Amino acid sequence: MVGEEIAEKHDAALFRVENPSVLGACVAQGEKVTLLVSGNEAPSGLTLRRSFLRCYGVDVDRVEFVRGLRWPVHGWCTTPGDAVPDPRRTRYRHEPLSTELEAEIGSLWSAILDVGSIGALDDFWDLGGNSLDLVELAEALHERFGVDLGLLHHNDGLTVRGLAAFVDAARG
Repeated sequence: MVGEEIAEKHDAALFRVENPSVLGACVAQGEKVTLLVSGNEAPSGLTLRRSFLRCYGVDVDRVEFVRGLRWPVHGWCTTPGDAVPDPRRTRYRHEPLSTELEAEIGSLWSAILDVGSIGALDDFWDLGGNSLDLVELAEALHERFGVDLGLLHHNDGLTVRGLAAFVDAARG
């Protein structure tokens, strides 16, 4: 299914209820499914992607934040021709795991965080990770790869791809 087919087959009501801070959303056409979202306090792109998957069983490839979308009485917003990116928000794109090391680390994250469909650019904290999960991850990485997370600045931007690069560099 591509964007327009999804919008035709799935009413927006469930997504609207699950994401009350979203002011409007539409599903864009194309080979890859893009969710365009407007909202002052909208959740992260990863959170919206997971919400869409929970609601409709469809995984979106990208979430783009735009200005000016407002929910109609029923259904999805139509894509505005003059939609402009919201400079306060970044674009989220699901990036599949691309190396064997990323796949191994992704599988660790999946087990620790109890989350499936992890992407290479997904953030540990956005996936619901907490400090205890980080300790568990550090122990698993040490056991599996012989690396110590102690030197990694992991308070912000901890992604599978970034962690794979760290592990690769640490193993020499």
